[in-house]
Amino acid sequence: MLLAHPLLQAPGSGWVDDQESDDQYWRVGSYLHDHFAVDQVEPGVYLPFSHRPLSRYVHEMGEVGLLIEDMVEPSPPPEVLIETGGFNDAGAIPRLMVLSARRVH
Repeated sequence: MLLAHPLLQAPGSGWVDDQESDDQYWRVGSYLHDHFAVDQVEPGVYLPFSHRPLSRYVHEMGEVGLLIEDMVEPSPPPEVLIETGGFNDAGAIPRLMVLSARRVH
């Protein structure tokens, strides 16, 4: 399973580039609450968006008999780091998460 990292996709989360204080950082929103929204990405095009904390994925996978074998949170590629301005520790903030699992029942 490949998904946008739940921590950074929580409602109210987002990249902050404060021009007045010259600060750049990720703001983390309401991570522990499930959230559903429909976003208009261009005129007439709507995409559903669901946020769940990581624990919900893990518990749901366990309930259907899946055992998580591995979890990878890769550093962003160099192109993304350049695009976000290369702020301090940008390489330490994963944007994606990969879970691999196998059925045990």
